[in-house]
Amino acid sequence: MIRAITVFTLGLLLNGCLVTVESDSDSVQQVWSESDVSRLKLGLSDGDWVRSSFGDPVTKLNYADGTEIWKYRNISEKDT
Repeated sequence: MIRAITVFTLGLLLNGCLVTVESDSDSVQQVWSESDVSRLKLGLSDGDWVRSSFGDPVTKLNYADGTEIWKYRNISEKDT
């Protein structure tokens, strides 16, 4: 009996706790085109082409064996 009363009371209390959020999720801008990204080939893409297509990397890691890793971020804003 106590369990039924507790469940009923919780049901009444939680009845008004529905939260909804309306948001429009429109991308403000696409920084990189899908076709450019699909043309990237690990270890084969020309550095000049990558830099002209995507800009300067956020960070650039250089290793003793001559390997370089360029890190980029693609950010788009969304209204929420």
